[in-house]
Amino acid sequence: MAETKKSFLIYFDAYPVVSGLPPEQRGELFSALCEYAQAEAERPTEQSAVLSMHPAMSTETRMAFCFMAQNIQRDTEKWRQKHVRYQQAALRRQQDARAEKESMAQYVQRLAGAPENRKDLRPSDMGPSCSPAWPSA
Repeated sequence: MAETKKSFLIYFDAYPVVSGLPPEQRGELFSALCEYAQAEAERPTEQSAVLSMHPAMSTETRMAFCFMAQNIQRDTEKWRQKHVRYQQAALRRQQDARAEKESMAQYVQRLAGAPENRKDLRPSDMGPSCSPAWPSA
């Protein structure tokens, strides 16, 4: 199941630039940032592709967009790297659980076998997660 990125951040340090824009330009900026963040989450996207869809943006708004889009691009790349690490960790957990299950099945088979096979069995034979203190004979 592929996880999709569901959000993006707007940092406080962008506020001084954004507050100097007229309200209609702020709306254009926000729309463009949302579009860019969604596109960037799917695959790396050129800022110019999004800017071309917003011809009503002033020069100042375009500049603010470029600064803020760099943050979105950087954050999205970090998210991708973290997502890969999480997927790898989940795969390792599945492999470990599978190995533990196989080890347990082998132990049970040996236990169910002939009595001469059982006399030397210890819980540590079941794998690393099942090794309680066993009294010495």
